[in-house]
Amino acid sequence: LQLDSISEVVIPKPFNSNNLKSFSESFTYEKTSVILNRLDNCRFLQDPHALISADDHLIFSESCAYGMVPSEHWIFKKIKLHKVLRLEGSSFMLGCIPNIWHLLMEEIPKLYILQKANYNISEFDNLIGHNYTLAQQSEIYKIFNIDTSKIITFENNKHLSFESLTYFSPIYSPDIEAINWMKQKILKFYGIKVSKRNRRIFISRENYSTKNICNFKIIRQVLKKHKFEIVRPEELNIENQINLFSSANFVIG
Repeated sequence: LQLDSISEVVIPKPFNSNNLKSFSESFTYEKTSVILNRLDNCRFLQDPHALISADDHLIFSESCAYGMVPSEHWIFKKIKLHKVLRLEGSSFMLGCIPNIWHLLMEEIPKLYILQKANYNISEFDNLIGHNYTLAQQSEIYKIFNIDTSKIITFENNKHLSFESLTYFSPIYSPDIEAINWMKQKILKFYGIKVSKRNRRIFISRENYSTKNICNFKIIRQVLKKHKFEIVRPEELNIENQINLFSSANFVIG
Protein backbone atom coordinates (compact mmCIF):
# COMPACT_ATOMS: atom_id res chain seq x y z
CA LEU A 1 0.00 0.00 0.00
CA GLN A 2 1.53 3.30 -1.08
CA LEU A 3 0.63 5.72 1.69
CA ASP A 4 2.39 8.91 0.76
CA SER A 5 5.53 10.35 -0.74
CA ILE A 6 8.38 12.30 0.81
CA SER A 7 9.28 15.46 -1.08
CA GLU A 8 12.74 16.17 -2.40
CA VAL A 9 15.09 17.39 0.33
CA VAL A 10 18.21 19.45 -0.37
CA ILE A 11 20.99 19.58 2.21
CA PRO A 12 22.99 22.78 1.53
CA LYS A 13 26.74 22.68 1.31
CA PRO A 14 28.63 23.49 4.53
CA PHE A 15 29.59 27.10 5.20
CA ASN A 16 33.26 26.03 5.22
CA SER A 17 32.95 23.98 2.01
CA ASN A 18 36.00 25.68 0.45
CA ASN A 19 38.19 24.02 3.08
CA LEU A 20 36.75 20.52 2.69
CA LYS A 21 37.89 17.70 0.43
CA SER A 22 34.76 15.60 1.03
CA PHE A 23 31.13 16.61 1.57
CA SER A 24 31.83 20.03 0.12
CA GLU A 25 28.77 20.16 -2.15
CA SER A 26 25.05 20.21 -1.49
CA PHE A 27 23.23 16.88 -1.46
CA THR A 28 19.75 16.12 -2.76
CA TYR A 29 17.47 13.37 -1.49
CA GLU A 30 15.09 12.51 -4.31
CA LYS A 31 11.32 12.31 -3.86
CA THR A 32 10.53 8.93 -2.31
CA SER A 33 7.39 6.79 -2.11
CA VAL A 34 6.29 5.49 1.29
CA ILE A 35 5.20 1.86 1.08
CA LEU A 36 3.48 0.03 3.94
CA ASN A 37 3.33 -3.75 3.61
CA ARG A 38 1.45 -6.53 5.34
CA LEU A 39 2.39 -10.18 5.07
CA ASP A 40 0.44 -13.06 6.58
CA ASN A 41 2.11 -16.27 7.81
CA CYS A 42 5.58 -15.02 6.96
CA ARG A 43 8.90 -15.45 8.73
CA PHE A 44 11.81 -13.17 9.58
CA LEU A 45 15.39 -14.17 10.35
CA GLN A 46 17.84 -11.83 12.00
CA ASP A 47 20.90 -13.91 11.10
CA PRO A 48 21.12 -13.74 8.16
CA HIS A 49 18.69 -10.85 7.60
CA ALA A 50 15.86 -12.37 5.57
CA LEU A 51 12.10 -12.01 5.13
CA ILE A 52 10.39 -15.19 3.90
CA SER A 53 6.88 -15.52 2.53
CA ALA A 54 4.29 -18.14 3.54
CA ASP A 55 5.31 -20.28 0.53
CA ASP A 56 9.02 -20.14 1.49
CA HIS A 57 10.15 -17.54 -1.03
CA LEU A 58 12.81 -14.97 -0.10
CA ILE A 59 11.40 -11.45 -0.37
CA PHE A 60 14.61 -9.98 -1.66
CA SER A 61 13.59 -6.31 -1.72
CA GLU A 62 13.41 -6.43 2.09
CA SER A 63 16.38 -8.77 2.53
CA CYS A 64 19.18 -7.34 0.37
CA ALA A 65 21.61 -6.52 3.19
CA TYR A 66 24.42 -8.60 1.65
CA GLY A 67 24.48 -7.53 -1.97
CA MET A 68 22.12 -7.19 -4.91
CA VAL A 69 22.19 -10.75 -6.31
CA PRO A 70 19.31 -12.84 -4.85
CA SER A 71 20.99 -16.19 -5.48
CA GLU A 72 23.99 -15.05 -3.42
CA HIS A 73 21.97 -14.24 -0.31
CA TRP A 74 23.60 -15.69 2.81
CA ILE A 75 20.49 -17.66 3.77
CA PHE A 76 21.31 -20.15 1.01
CA LYS A 77 24.59 -20.92 2.80
CA LYS A 78 22.82 -21.85 6.04
CA ILE A 79 22.63 -25.55 6.87
CA LYS A 80 20.22 -25.07 9.77
CA LEU A 81 18.06 -22.13 10.83
CA HIS A 82 17.44 -20.96 14.38
CA LYS A 83 14.49 -22.31 16.35
CA VAL A 84 11.34 -20.43 15.34
CA LEU A 85 9.07 -18.44 17.67
CA ARG A 86 5.46 -18.10 16.49
CA LEU A 87 3.71 -14.79 17.17
CA GLU A 88 -0.06 -14.70 16.94
CA GLY A 89 -2.07 -11.57 16.24
CA SER A 90 -0.75 -8.48 14.48
CA SER A 91 2.93 -7.48 14.61
CA PHE A 92 4.69 -4.28 13.53
CA MET A 93 8.37 -4.00 12.60
CA LEU A 94 9.27 -1.05 14.84
CA GLY A 95 13.05 -1.45 14.70
CA CYS A 96 14.05 -0.22 18.19
CA ILE A 97 17.27 1.12 16.70
CA PRO A 98 19.83 1.42 19.55
CA ASN A 99 21.06 4.79 18.24
CA ILE A 100 19.31 8.04 19.16
CA TRP A 101 19.92 9.76 15.81
CA HIS A 102 18.46 6.89 13.77
CA LEU A 103 15.65 6.51 16.31
CA LEU A 104 14.58 10.15 15.95
CA MET A 105 15.23 10.61 12.24
CA GLU A 106 13.98 7.24 10.93
CA GLU A 107 11.95 5.23 13.43
CA ILE A 108 9.72 7.73 15.27
CA PRO A 109 8.70 9.60 12.06
CA LYS A 110 7.10 6.35 10.85
CA LEU A 111 4.56 6.71 13.67
CA TYR A 112 3.41 9.95 12.06
CA ILE A 113 3.00 8.22 8.70
CA LEU A 114 1.02 5.43 10.39
CA GLN A 115 -1.19 8.01 12.09
CA LYS A 116 -1.92 9.77 8.79
CA ALA A 117 -3.00 6.40 7.37
CA ASN A 118 -5.37 5.85 10.34
CA TYR A 119 -3.14 3.26 12.00
CA ASN A 120 -2.25 3.40 15.67
CA ILE A 121 0.87 1.80 17.12
CA SER A 122 -1.14 0.69 20.17
CA GLU A 123 -3.35 -1.52 17.97
CA PHE A 124 -0.53 -3.98 17.26
CA ASP A 125 -0.13 -7.02 19.51
CA ASN A 126 3.64 -7.28 19.04
CA LEU A 127 6.40 -4.75 18.27
CA ILE A 128 9.54 -6.16 16.67
CA GLY A 129 13.01 -4.70 17.06
CA HIS A 130 16.44 -4.70 18.63
CA ASN A 131 17.29 -4.96 22.28
CA TYR A 132 18.18 -1.53 23.67
CA THR A 133 19.76 -0.30 26.89
CA LEU A 134 19.76 3.49 26.48
CA ALA A 135 17.64 5.22 29.13
CA GLN A 136 17.00 8.04 26.65
CA GLN A 137 15.36 5.56 24.29
CA SER A 138 12.90 4.52 26.99
CA GLU A 139 12.10 8.21 27.57
CA ILE A 140 11.30 8.68 23.87
CA TYR A 141 9.06 5.61 23.79
CA LYS A 142 7.16 6.97 26.78
CA ILE A 143 6.54 10.28 24.99
CA PHE A 144 5.03 8.47 22.00
CA ASN A 145 3.00 5.99 24.06
CA ILE A 146 4.88 2.93 22.83
CA ASP A 147 4.14 -0.04 25.06
CA THR A 148 7.61 -1.53 25.56
CA SER A 149 6.12 -4.67 27.13
CA LYS A 150 5.05 -5.66 23.59
CA ILE A 151 8.59 -5.55 22.19
CA ILE A 152 9.98 -8.85 20.91
CA THR A 153 13.73 -8.56 20.30
CA PHE A 154 15.84 -9.99 17.48
CA GLU A 155 18.67 -10.76 19.87
CA ASN A 156 16.52 -13.17 21.90
CA ASN A 157 14.50 -14.48 18.95
CA LYS A 158 16.52 -14.76 15.74
CA HIS A 159 13.78 -16.61 13.82
CA LEU A 160 10.22 -15.30 14.06
CA SER A 161 7.01 -16.56 12.48
CA PHE A 162 4.07 -14.17 12.20
CA GLU A 163 0.36 -14.56 11.83
CA SER A 164 0.47 -11.03 10.40
CA LEU A 165 3.44 -8.67 9.98
CA THR A 166 3.20 -5.00 9.01
CA TYR A 167 6.36 -3.16 7.96
CA PHE A 168 7.60 -0.24 5.90
CA SER A 169 9.75 -0.73 2.85
CA PRO A 170 13.14 0.98 3.36
CA ILE A 171 12.96 4.78 3.40
CA TYR A 172 16.21 6.60 2.67
CA SER A 173 15.04 10.22 2.61
CA PRO A 174 14.35 12.40 5.66
CA ASP A 175 10.64 13.15 6.10
CA ILE A 176 10.76 16.82 7.16
CA GLU A 177 7.02 16.99 7.89
CA ALA A 178 7.19 13.93 10.14
CA ILE A 179 10.37 15.15 11.85
CA ASN A 180 8.73 18.51 12.64
CA TRP A 181 5.69 16.66 14.06
CA MET A 182 8.00 14.64 16.27
CA LYS A 183 9.92 17.73 17.37
CA GLN A 184 6.79 19.63 18.38
CA LYS A 185 5.40 16.62 20.25
CA ILE A 186 8.61 16.25 22.29
CA LEU A 187 8.83 19.99 23.06
CA LYS A 188 5.18 20.02 24.16
CA PHE A 189 5.66 16.94 26.35
CA TYR A 190 8.43 18.67 28.32
CA GLY A 191 6.97 22.18 28.08
CA ILE A 192 10.18 23.45 26.50
CA LYS A 193 10.35 26.79 24.71
CA VAL A 194 13.42 27.64 22.69
CA SER A 195 15.54 29.98 24.83
CA LYS A 196 18.22 32.49 23.92
CA ARG A 197 20.90 30.87 21.81
CA ASN A 198 24.07 32.07 23.47
CA ARG A 199 26.02 28.92 24.40
CA ARG A 200 28.91 27.33 22.57
CA ILE A 201 29.17 23.57 22.99
CA PHE A 202 31.55 20.87 21.89
CA ILE A 203 30.27 17.27 21.83
CA SER A 204 32.89 15.05 23.41
CA ARG A 205 33.45 11.37 22.62
CA GLU A 206 35.74 10.82 25.60
CA ASN A 207 33.43 8.09 26.91
CA TYR A 208 33.76 6.12 23.67
CA SER A 209 36.61 4.09 22.21
CA THR A 210 36.00 5.04 18.56
CA LYS A 211 35.98 8.21 16.42
CA ASN A 212 37.98 10.22 18.93
CA ILE A 213 40.24 13.19 18.15
CA CYS A 214 43.90 12.17 18.42
CA ASN A 215 45.11 15.68 19.41
CA PHE A 216 42.24 16.47 21.76
CA LYS A 217 44.56 18.04 24.37
CA ILE A 218 45.42 20.75 21.87
CA ILE A 219 41.80 21.13 20.75
CA ARG A 220 40.72 21.49 24.38
CA GLN A 221 42.87 24.61 24.76
CA VAL A 222 41.39 26.12 21.59
CA LEU A 223 37.88 25.40 22.83
CA LYS A 224 38.65 27.01 26.17
CA LYS A 225 39.99 30.10 24.43
CA HIS A 226 36.76 30.50 22.47
CA LYS A 227 34.55 29.76 25.51
CA PHE A 228 33.16 26.40 24.38
CA GLU A 229 31.63 24.04 26.92
CA ILE A 230 32.65 20.39 26.57
CA VAL A 231 29.53 18.25 26.94
CA ARG A 232 28.75 14.52 27.01
CA PRO A 233 25.13 14.17 25.84
CA GLU A 234 24.96 10.47 26.80
CA GLU A 235 25.14 11.55 30.45
CA LEU A 236 22.02 13.73 30.11
CA ASN A 237 18.37 12.70 29.87
CA ILE A 238 16.36 13.76 26.82
CA GLU A 239 14.87 16.86 28.46
CA ASN A 240 18.29 18.19 29.49
CA GLN A 241 19.73 17.39 26.06
CA ILE A 242 16.99 19.44 24.39
CA ASN A 243 17.51 22.36 26.77
CA LEU A 244 21.25 22.22 26.10
CA PHE A 245 21.11 22.20 22.30
CA SER A 246 18.23 24.66 22.00
CA SER A 247 20.28 27.22 23.94
CA ALA A 248 23.37 26.86 21.71
CA ASN A 249 24.34 29.09 18.82
CA PHE A 250 27.52 27.12 18.01
CA VAL A 251 27.83 23.32 18.12
CA ILE A 252 30.98 21.37 17.25
CA GLY A 253 30.69 17.60 16.98
